[in-house]
Amino acid sequence: MKEEDTTKKNLTNVLVPLCQKGFDISSSGTERKQLGECLKKINECFLNFKANADENINRLVCICGEFMGATCALYNRLEKGMLFSAGQWQTPQDYKPLDRPEGHICYDVIRARR
Repeated sequence: MKEEDTTKKNLTNVLVPLCQKGFDISSSGTERKQLGECLKKINECFLNFKANADENINRLVCICGEFMGATCALYNRLEKGMLFSAGQWQTPQDYKPLDRPEGHICYDVIRARR
C-alpha cells in the first residue's frame, strides 16, 4: 500500500466517525442524506489533494470545523519551538498563527503524544 493511501485511510478513520456523530442506524431519511453529503465532501477533499501538505491540512481543518458546527477550527503543530497554526478555519481577525506554546492546551496534547 502506498504511503499516500495509508494516510488517506488514517484520515478517513478520523473523519468518517465525525460525520457519523449524531447519526445512527435508525436515523431518518434526512439524517442519512446529511451523512451521505458529509461523506461526499470527505471524498471530494481527498480527490482534490495537491502536493502541498499545508493546503491539504487546511482543507481538512475546514471540513472538520463545518462538521462539528464549530466557531473556528485549528490544526496546530510545533515549528522551531513555536506553536504554529498550519490549518485554520474562520479564525478571528486578530488571531496570531504563531505563538509561544506554553499556556495553550494544544501544546499539552502535543507533548503528551511524544
